[in-house]
Amino acid sequence: MVVSSLSCSMIWSFDLVTSTMDIARELYERVKVGTVGLVIARIQTAGRGRQGRVWTSAEGAFLGTYIIRLSGLKRPGEITSSYFAKLSGYSLVVGLALHRFLETKGISAALKWPNDLLTADGRKIAGVLIEVIPDANDLVVLCGIGCNLNKAPQTVPGSAGIIELGQPLSRYEFVNDFTPQ
Repeated sequence: MVVSSLSCSMIWSFDLVTSTMDIARELYERVKVGTVGLVIARIQTAGRGRQGRVWTSAEGAFLGTYIIRLSGLKRPGEITSSYFAKLSGYSLVVGLALHRFLETKGISAALKWPNDLLTADGRKIAGVLIEVIPDANDLVVLCGIGCNLNKAPQTVPGSAGIIELGQPLSRYEFVNDFTPQ
């Protein structure tokens, strides 16, 4: 399996979706090997987290799914459980990348295994969801990220918005600075 420097070749932006992960599943075939696509939305009506949990977000959150097509299989149909095992730590890798990104913005967060980012007092500010789609000779990795930027959802106790940490971060800035160029 080959993973090299990736760049974002396509961004789809929506006002309202069920979830960015659902839309990414519909659009992944348009993303070429070695590039990244991104589906973003202002509002999700049915966002989800790990193990089927509901992801609720407030207005102004970053809601996105990165579509990453990986190649390198020798023959069609070669995808086995060992290929999926190679991606088992991917949510942690993405969580670490998100953690480092927030640090560059002056935002202090802690990574909670395997896929959440928390404030120093333990409130959730972001989550990562990874899904893998076998597609012919490729693996398509869907990397969903939800990040509370302006405020925490009122219906989710124990959550926080990044702005509460004293460092505002806009959706535009998130997309522009976190997405591979």
